[in-house]
Amino acid sequence: MSEPDDAVDAAHAARAAAANPQPVTEEMVTTTAACLASAFMDDPVLTWFVRNDKHFTMALYQLMETNTRRSMAKGGAFVAGDGKCASLWFPPDSNGGSMGLLEQLKLVPRMLGLTGWSRLGRLFKLIDLMEKNHPKDPHQYLQVLGVHHDAQGMGLGSSILTHTLAKNDADGIPSYLENSKEKNTPFYERHGFKIVGEIRLSDEGPVMWPMWRNVGGA
Repeated sequence: MSEPDDAVDAAHAARAAAANPQPVTEEMVTTTAACLASAFMDDPVLTWFVRNDKHFTMALYQLMETNTRRSMAKGGAFVAGDGKCASLWFPPDSNGGSMGLLEQLKLVPRMLGLTGWSRLGRLFKLIDLMEKNHPKDPHQYLQVLGVHHDAQGMGLGSSILTHTLAKNDADGIPSYLENSKEKNTPFYERHGFKIVGEIRLSDEGPVMWPMWRNVGGA
């Protein structure tokens, strides 16, 4: 078999795995967090509030580990068997994955490790704006969807998203996310999401686009 054929077969196998993601288990937390950290290394919002020093990579990994565990606790963390892509969801009864004041206070030491003192205020501003713009109607909240940097462009993100949206549709529940990269807008629109607002983090900072998807993508 030629090398191009091998690559095609590998891509097909990866998409098949992404189309049938598994709930993240304790044994897969590290792999899942590493996948998502790789996917978001250049994300405009994350690079705006995560510390911009030699500890950036570790801080980003720790953020994704925290997010993975919080989503796991709600039964919404999924990863492809090979660890190339993952998605973190929060169900309607989780208040959009938002944290109460007490939980935020408990996480301040971890937040400082994530942002450093100079960017801690940016993180609290982000949390505040996201919560103010979060829809009140019941929905499944897609907090994070990511494909490992080395596997991007193979259709894995579409495969894993299609899987969960089909479940949301079967349950009769709309879906919601915040898109932090304008170039990803057409991708989400192809899956039935529509922009419903804009979250501007500062005059010169990045923008997020809240997107809503009705059941069936209608």
